[in-house]
Parts: sequence; structure tokens; C-alpha cells
Amino acid sequence: MVTVTKFLFAFASVGVSCAFSAGRVERHSNAWQSGPAPHTSGFLNPPFLSQKLQQHQRGQSSTVSSATATPTRNLGASQGASVNPENGLRSSLAQKKILIVMSDTGGGHKASALAIKGAMEKLYGSTVDIEIVDIWTDYGCWPFNTAVEGYRFASNNPWVWRLFYDQTSNWPAIWAMEQGGYALNRDAFRECLSRHSPDLVLSVHPACQHVVIRALEAMQDEGAVKSPIPLVTVVTDLGSAHPSWFDERVAKLFVPSQNVKRIALRWGVPERKIRLVGLPIREGFWDVKVPPVCVAGEPQAGERGAVRREDYRRELGLREDLPTVLVVGGGEGVGGLQVIMEKLVKVLRKQGRKQPWPRGGVQVVAICGKNDAARNSINEVFGNPVDNVYVKATGFVTDMEKYMCASDCIVTKAGPGTIAEASVCGLPTMLSSYLPGQEAGNVPFVRKNGFGDYSSSPGRIAKTVVSWLQDPEKMREMSTNARKAALPHATVEIAEGIGEGLLGLKPVKQNSS
Repeated sequence: MVTVTKFLFAFASVGVSCAFSAGRVERHSNAWQSGPAPHTSGFLNPPFLSQKLQQHQRGQSSTVSSATATPTRNLGASQGASVNPENGLRSSLAQKKILIVMSDTGGGHKASALAIKGAMEKLYGSTVDIEIVDIWTDYGCWPFNTAVEGYRFASNNPWVWRLFYDQTSNWPAIWAMEQGGYALNRDAFRECLSRHSPDLVLSVHPACQHVVIRALEAMQDEGAVKSPIPLVTVVTDLGSAHPSWFDERVAKLFVPSQNVKRIALRWGVPERKIRLVGLPIREGFWDVKVPPVCVAGEPQAGERGAVRREDYRRELGLREDLPTVLVVGGGEGVGGLQVIMEKLVKVLRKQGRKQPWPRGGVQVVAICGKNDAARNSINEVFGNPVDNVYVKATGFVTDMEKYMCASDCIVTKAGPGTIAEASVCGLPTMLSSYLPGQEAGNVPFVRKNGFGDYSSSPGRIAKTVVSWLQDPEKMREMSTNARKAALPHATVEIAEGIGEGLLGLKPVKQNSS
């Protein structure tokens, strides 16, 4: 614990000590007094991936693959490249190398990186070569290479994270951490960039902007690269964002909501560089067949032949005829999952004794992630149905979209990815906890968009969910609002913005089989 706590304060203190010896502030004077904007939200509506591919089915020229490029090639100088007059970047038919930099602090950053990588590979095939690097863990020095360990400790001790988050949410701290981070990791980061030799660097983490850009600029100034290597940022926080996400030197900034765009503007990013597209989500949600608007306790009413929640329940081995509550504990299965389950099952049983459920019962499905102890305990305690309340706990799943489409509502911590995915599936969403700082803005995002609520009390959570199940019209309204806030194809639009917008690539023809 001592070592981990040291990381949180050493990260900032190292930056501060180096800052006062650095001798100069390079920018940001005009935004020194800027602060975060009020919480608001907004989404755009992008096209389907399949539609984008179909647009290029005819007249698609053959692509050239250069997978055997030598490690000594000049960074950013693909063979046969020409300069794009709009952005000054090189474009060609040669294979483009993209380096995605992140830190594995929480499941959302890695999931976003994998989602974007998958979308780009589907769109551009072998014309892109994409690698994902945990740059601080793999290349950073101490204490920077302990970021993952420090995050896990802090996320389980919210007061530590709140202190660290708040103390670094200002320009002096951001600048100090940049100076310290760059001074101590300059050579290591340059080694990373030289080894991977990218045409473009993509950041999906708030700690991967300033220092990486400094390293790229230094390499260009010293003649190590022939042309600029752009850095693109994809913000993976939904309702609000830490200021370290924002650097005016980025080539493009993709943001998930109107509020995050406002914060980016306040922190100095030019509006012409900002693109509001939504949050990158997993491939299973891009084209998922969502059942008609859910009305708990009533038969599904949809067009003839439309997919039904019962179909998903049957596929997952659940009771087909019962309203279903999904309780998600995150990738690590944390967030008071067992306590919430105990309270929820207790209240559901009590309500069932007072007044029988319209369809003869209700079922609760718990996704426990990697927490095998919680999964085993829930199944052991609640495995046998009592008062027509059926419970099933499962571990880590790779088909979350099916579980969401099988459910009538969801209880989850306020992680941005889960919220975005739940909105795609039209799920009323009960938030049970949030990490101070970046997840705090997700609560008003859900509330203001009208598809859920928040409480840290397991008892209140249980009573709220039961009241939803008893109010079909309320469920219908929240489900409709969730879909209005949804942006299922944001990942594809981000991939398109990078591939076509910055690298001059064209989608490749997909093999049909």
C-alpha cells in the first residue's frame, strides 16, 4: 500500500520539481483560469460500417501491402507518399503503421483501443498495421511504470483518487507533470516511437498526450523523421473529462459528448480540430439487433418477425418468459456486487409475496467478470428460486450485447463504456457507484438524458429497480430515451476519420463467403 500511495503523489511531485527547473512555460497562458463546463451531453448519428464499405465496392483500386517494411525506415515517410494539402500529412497506397498508446488503468481504455483497431482493420484490411502499447508500463521509469498498480489501489480507495484527480486538474499541475514526465521518460519514449515507426500515433488515455507529443516534436526538430507524425486523441470519458486529455497540438480530437467538447474548447483545443462522434464501443454493439422498446411484464410488441428479448434469453439459457434485471460488476467484478444482489433479491422476493409478478416471476442475471468468488457465492446462496425470483451469476462474458438485449434494465457502476452500450440496447440504467473525477459526469449524463438514475445505497437501488419493473410506461419512456442518446457506430466513424481523413486511405472490398 505504501508503494502504491507513493506513486500517486510521486507522479505529481516529480513533475513539480522538474517544472521549476525547466525554465519556461511553452503555452496555455490564455487558458490558465479556464475550468470545466457544466454537465451537458449530445450525440451525432454516424453511418453503418456496412454502408461505408458498400460505398467503395465499385471502382476500388488494388492496395499495396508493405508488411515487410524494415525497422530502419524513416518515421512518417511511407513509400510513394504525397503530401495532403489540407493537413500537411503524407498519404499513399502503402501500408500505414498506427501506434495506439494507452495505460491499462481500467478496462475502458484497452477496450476502446481494441474496438478502434478492429474497426480500422475491417475498413482498411492489410493497408493498415496497428499495434497497441501500454507505453507507461512498458517504457516508463519509476514511478510512472506503476500506474496500473496505483490505479487499482486508488479505485478501491476513492478518497485517494479524488485527491489526486482534483490536485492535477489545473494548468500548473498539467504543465509540471508534462515537464517531469518528459524529462524522465524522453529517451524511453523515443525508443518506443523509433521501434514501432508509426505514420500516426493514437492516444486513448489522458496521460498519453503531452509527453508523447513532446517526444514526437523533438524527433522532428532533430531530423529523426522526415515529416510530422500526427497524434490523434480519442477521449474515452463520457460525461466529463480530466484536462490532461486536451492538447492543442493534436491533429484531431474525437470527443463523445457535447459537454466534453465544451471542456476541450475551454482548455484551448481549436474547434476545427474537434469532432464529436460518440464513445468507441465493442464490435458486438455496432450492428446488434435490438428488440422493440422494452415494457417489463408485458408481451413483446414489435413488427412481425422482429427479434425479441425472449430469443436472446433462450440463446443464453435464461428463463424466456420473465422480466430480467442485469447486474454488472465490471471486468474485475467489483463495485459492491454481492451486497447489491442481496438487497435486490430480498426486495424482489418481498414484492412477489405482496403481489404476484404479472408474468409469474422475475429473474436477475449477475455478470461477475473475473470475480469467481462472487459468482460462486451468488449461485450458491440464490441458485434455488424462492418466491418466483430466479438468479443466475456468470463470469467474464464476450457477448455482453446479448445479455443486454435479453434484459429489461441494468444495474451497473458508472463506467462510460457500459453506459454507452446500455443506451444502444435501450436499457433503463441504474448507476450504483462512480469513480470520483472522470466518472462523476456520467451520472448527470444518464439523468439528463432521461434513461436512468443513481444511488450508492443498495437498498435504494433495489427499491428503484422494483418500482421500474412495476411501471411499464416508465420503462418504455426510459428505453426510448436511451436509444435517442445512443451512438452505436461511433467506433466506425472514428476509424473513418483517421483512415480517410488523416491518412488518405480507402476502405477495401470485403470478401463475401
